[in-house]
Amino acid sequence: VITGGETHDSKAASELIERLPPTGALVGDKGYDSEALRELIKRKGAKAVIPRKSNSVIGNAGMDWALYGCRHLAENAFARLKQFRAVATRYDKLKRNYESTVAMACGFLWLPM
Repeated sequence: VITGGETHDSKAASELIERLPPTGALVGDKGYDSEALRELIKRKGAKAVIPRKSNSVIGNAGMDWALYGCRHLAENAFARLKQFRAVATRYDKLKRNYESTVAMACGFLWLPM
């Protein structure tokens, strides 16, 4: 789902979580720390691996830090995609053109060079 640049990703998260097949866990960063998202993940039969914000009264006692540590793989993929200037700045006005640019960038990253 591609949203506008001014829209936070957590706004589209509920729609994406609804589309997910049953999984064991869903990993996210502190930006996704909301009880509504946690409840939605629980209803889907998955465990929310999202650290609580520093001002949370509940705390991170039940957090699976080993699984959360694997999140860097996805972050590294996005960092490599952002090396392509057209992807990082979204020069394309149309959504279909931007999706094509992202697909081409993913193809370049996937090809062995």
